[in-house]
Amino acid sequence: MMPYPTTKIFRLGILILALLVLSACSVGRDYQAPEIEPLVQDQFLEQDQGRFQATEPIIAWWREFNENQLSLLVEQALDHNLDVRIALANLQEARFLLGETKFDRFPTIEADGDLTRQLQTEEGLFPPFGDRVQTTYNTGFDALWELNLFGRVSQRIAASEANLEAREADLEAFYVTIAAEVARTYIELRGAQYRLDVARRNTDNQQQTYDLTRDLFEGGVSDKLDIERANTQLELTKSTIHPLEAEVNGAMNRLAVLTGQPPTALHDLLLADKALPSIPSTVNVGNPVDLLKRRPDIRAAEREFASAVAEYNLNVADLYPNVTFKGSLGFSSTSISNLLTGGAGTYLLGPQINWAAFNIGRVRARIDAADARTHARLASFEKTVLQALEETETAMVKFSREERSRAHLQNAAASSAKAVSYAQDRFEAGIDNLLDVLVAQRTMLEAQDRLANSEINVALNLISIYKALGGGWQVKTSSAMTAAH
Repeated sequence: MMPYPTTKIFRLGILILALLVLSACSVGRDYQAPEIEPLVQDQFLEQDQGRFQATEPIIAWWREFNENQLSLLVEQALDHNLDVRIALANLQEARFLLGETKFDRFPTIEADGDLTRQLQTEEGLFPPFGDRVQTTYNTGFDALWELNLFGRVSQRIAASEANLEAREADLEAFYVTIAAEVARTYIELRGAQYRLDVARRNTDNQQQTYDLTRDLFEGGVSDKLDIERANTQLELTKSTIHPLEAEVNGAMNRLAVLTGQPPTALHDLLLADKALPSIPSTVNVGNPVDLLKRRPDIRAAEREFASAVAEYNLNVADLYPNVTFKGSLGFSSTSISNLLTGGAGTYLLGPQINWAAFNIGRVRARIDAADARTHARLASFEKTVLQALEETETAMVKFSREERSRAHLQNAAASSAKAVSYAQDRFEAGIDNLLDVLVAQRTMLEAQDRLANSEINVALNLISIYKALGGGWQVKTSSAMTAAH
C-alpha cells in the first residue's frame, strides 16, 4: 500500500478543519416557543365563584364521583384500551426513528465481500492457452460521514425529537379522552336506567288508571272515549321503554369495548340498576395559564410547530454546500491466501461536495413552502389554545346553568306528582273527569323525564369540565413512557 504524500495529508487536514469550523454554523431561525399568556383573559372563574375553586385540579378526577365501579372502569380502560395501545405503538415508532436519526452524527460503516468467477474466451487469454476461468476474491469496509454543515444533521435530529415529544403528548391526550369517554358512557348507562325506571313507574300508574276506567265502563259509570284515551296514553308511555332498553344495552357494549373487551363482557356486571353518581360540592379548576400548560393537545401543537421550524431550517441549509466524507479500505486478489496481504490492499479517501448551485430556484421554492408550513403550524397552535379556553368556559357555563335548571325541574316534578294525586282523588270522587287525570299523568311523566335528563346532563357537563381541564393523563403517563422505551 503506497504511503499517502505528506503535502496531501496536510492539505486534507486543512480542508477538514475548515469544514469542521463551518459545521458549527447553523442557518435559519432559532426556535422560540409561542407565548400563551396574551391569549388568556382574566374572566375564567366569573361564572360561579362559589362552585368553582382556583385550586389545582384533581388528577384522578373520576374518583370525585365516589363511584367505585366508575373508577374501576376508567382505570381498566387506561390500561387496556386499544386506542391507547395504538398511541403507545406510535410513540415507540417515533422513539426508534429518533434513535436512527441520532446515528447521523457518526460515520456509517458497512462491510462487504464477494467472490467472482469469470469464463474468458480463448482469444482473450494472455498468455495463450492459460486458464480460461478467473476467480477473484474481494472484501473491505466502506465509510460515509456527513458533516453537520450549516446544521443539517442537528436540525434533522431536532425535528425528530419534536416529533417524538408530539407523540408523547398525543398519548397523554388519548388518556384524557378515554377517561372522559368511559365516564360519559357510564353516566349515559345509569341515566338510561334512571329514565327507564321513570317510564316503567309511569306505565304502572297509567295501567292502574286504564284498569280503573275499564272497570267503571263495565259498571256503566264511564264510556268508551275514556277507555281509548287511557289506553292511548298507556301505549305511548310503553313505547318509550324499548329505545331506553336499547340505550342501556349500547352503553354496556361501549364500556366493554372501551376497556378492551368483547361487547357483551360487562353485561352481568352492569345490568343491575344503580343510581347516578354523586356530584362534588366544589370543582377545582385552577387558572387558565396552568390549564393551557397542562393540556396535552396544546403541547402537541407546540411540538408540531417546533418540528416545522426545524424542517424549515433544514431546507434553508440546502442553499449551502453539503460535504460528505467517503472512505473505503479493501482487499482484492485472485487467491484467497493472498487476500489480506499488503499487495492486495486498496483504499479511497476524500470529501464529496454537493451543492444545488444551479437549482437555487427549486431550493427557494421548498424554503417558501416550509415557511408556509411553519405559519400554518403556528396558527394551528393558537387555534388549539383558543379552543381549549372556549371548551373550558363553555363547559363551566353549561354546568352552572344546568344545575339551576335542575332545581326548577325538581320543584316541577314534585308539584306534578301532587297534581296527579289530587286529580285521581277528584276523579274517584266524581268531581272531575278522566281527562284531568290523564293530563296530570302526562305532565308528571314529562316533568320526571326532563328532571332525569337534567341530572344526567349535570354529570355529563361536569365530565366535560374535567376533560377540558386536561388532567388525568398523569395517572398513567410515567409508566406508559417507560413501557414505550
